[in-house]
Amino acid sequence: MNTLRIPLALLLATVFFAATAYSQSSLSYQGEVAYRAADSKLPETPSPYRFHKKLPVSYIGYAIEVASSTYPLDRANPVFRQFGKVHYDKLERGGYSYLILGRFSSDESALHFLNTIIVPKAKEAKLVHYKDGIRKIVRAN
Repeated sequence: MNTLRIPLALLLATVFFAATAYSQSSLSYQGEVAYRAADSKLPETPSPYRFHKKLPVSYIGYAIEVASSTYPLDRANPVFRQFGKVHYDKLERGGYSYLILGRFSSDESALHFLNTIIVPKAKEAKLVHYKDGIRKIVRAN
């Protein structure tokens, strides 16, 4: 019986050591890259900067234009830090429109949100409605 205790004790010690080492390494590297391949590169831009995505062609609904530009905006632009999940739309006449999408039941509720929440942060913001690939600016009646 003594011969079985030694391998069993070694097995338990190994499992305990492996579990302890794994939990310590995961805690000490929380939020950090623990290992990376030699050929991989770290991101050039700090993490607070957000990325903007292209507006889907089939999008139907309301969007709030928070910025517009003749050329693409740099992703370090303050607009991307103020608003989350910004999409862009390349306009037919040239230029770019930067939008945040919203689900509103009516023009009135969308305009109310625009005027109370968005306009204090982005003075030039306007409400846009997309339907069948057609962009239409919504104005107050």
